[in-house]
Amino acid sequence: MFIKSIKNKRMFFLGLILLFIGTGWFWMCKKTVPKDISSKIVKSEIKLDLCNSRQSGCLEENAEIIIKDLILKEVEKHKGLEFVINASEGKILNSTDKIECKNIACVLNNNHKKVADLRSNNAVIQKTTKNVFLSGPTVGHTCDMTICGQDISYNYSNQMLTTKKEISYSHQLFSLIAKKSYVDLKNNKIVMSGGVRSEFLNGPAGNSN
Repeated sequence: MFIKSIKNKRMFFLGLILLFIGTGWFWMCKKTVPKDISSKIVKSEIKLDLCNSRQSGCLEENAEIIIKDLILKEVEKHKGLEFVINASEGKILNSTDKIECKNIACVLNNNHKKVADLRSNNAVIQKTTKNVFLSGPTVGHTCDMTICGQDISYNYSNQMLTTKKEISYSHQLFSLIAKKSYVDLKNNKIVMSGGVRSEFLNGPAGNSN
């Protein structure tokens, strides 16, 4: 009887110990695991909200969209006119109507025939006024002439090319240099002012006869 009571006591105490360990483990799991999971979820939600708020704020104020190999076209089918802009990179600012371009080439076609072209390293396109401002050295071609100048503005609505800086027009029979000038591509008209220098050649350039 004495041995049996000792065994019963041992079993009783062993059961109490196991019950205590099991209860403690359960409360530890209940206390720690859900807290860790919920904290991770809350942190990720806060981070997501911050990202969304930043993005929405940027889009409303000064968002920038950068496009590689940009191509823009302005087509007037009833007139047979097509103005094409190619740039290696275009940056569109949401807060303005400007498009900043790098390595830009502009081509004006009339009934699928090229009328003029302009090239520059940098340019700004005004979408509302349909104006392209080519900054820095600019080279173009029209009416069998090569145009070289600085800071040339071209409006593709009225087909007017203007500059307030020195510009040169080179033809195989003559060359002209003016301090100010504008070209009316629609009517094939060039107006120069501010002092004009000219040189007329007897024959095509490069011809020794």
